[in-house]
Amino acid sequence: MEPRQLRYFLAAAQELHFTRAAQQLHVAQPALSQQIRLLEEEVGTKLFDRSNRRVYLTPAGEAFRVRAKLSVEQAVRAASDALSVGRGESGSVSIGFVSSTVYSALPSLVRWFRANVPKANVELKELEPWEQWEPIEQGTLDIGLMHASLDSPTLETVVISREKLVLALPDHHVVATKQRVPLKLLEGETFIVPPRHRLSGYYDVVLAACRHSGFAPANILTTRFLQTSLGLVAGGLGVALVPASFRQNVRVRGVIYRSVMPPVPEAELIAAWRRGESSPLLQRVQATLRNFEALLKEEKSMRRWCEPAAVRGN
Repeated sequence: MEPRQLRYFLAAAQELHFTRAAQQLHVAQPALSQQIRLLEEEVGTKLFDRSNRRVYLTPAGEAFRVRAKLSVEQAVRAASDALSVGRGESGSVSIGFVSSTVYSALPSLVRWFRANVPKANVELKELEPWEQWEPIEQGTLDIGLMHASLDSPTLETVVISREKLVLALPDHHVVATKQRVPLKLLEGETFIVPPRHRLSGYYDVVLAACRHSGFAPANILTTRFLQTSLGLVAGGLGVALVPASFRQNVRVRGVIYRSVMPPVPEAELIAAWRRGESSPLLQRVQATLRNFEALLKEEKSMRRWCEPAAVRGN
């Protein structure tokens, strides 16, 4: 049973006139009649009653019409879906992300998906860097966003943003009166940082900043999420270096933010994925991530341009 036969049948069932159905399909009437006869032979029963020079659907034809219409609609939908996936306009993508990205790159990436590939099914998973690496290599996670340095021949990585770090201090801290704080003044403090893992990451950035200032932290307190460190800072358990985006987006009672005297440490956020990915959607996302720093700057400029003049002047 060919799709062409179903189309011919449905046209004849709609017109109840073989000549008009042939004209609608832009085929010769004898060709249409022949295909319908072949279809009836395959089905094993008459689908049309051609008595008295008029055409009617038989009861079997009425039953066949319902299923045939669904089959043709599903075939058209299947072709449309395949074309959409082939063009990278739809499909599924799973993205792992560290918690701090919800205040920086992740919202911009989600907005990009909604604006450019609204048909895509995006699954977001909050995972630490060491929880992302192996799933990406094994193919159970498509893309990872993390503060880490990966060295794997099977993975490709690209820096998608660089963010300066600021100090989160208890509001009663002795250096709270300073707007820019030399890290050396915090030599005796407990630094609250994400845990160290086998990937070089955020922990190493903080320790390197301290070493560059001529000291090692007196004590280190680790917490899984950077946001949690702010609650510990508020409780007076230590100080933390956090991304500058926290200053605008995360307010915690008892915590103040202060800039760091140069050289100001930076945390790089990378995107990672398997090499040789064949999915058109993933290839499209990867191309976007390779240029994501420029897109972030453009988006930031656009948001500022759209602000009221009074806000821009502040």
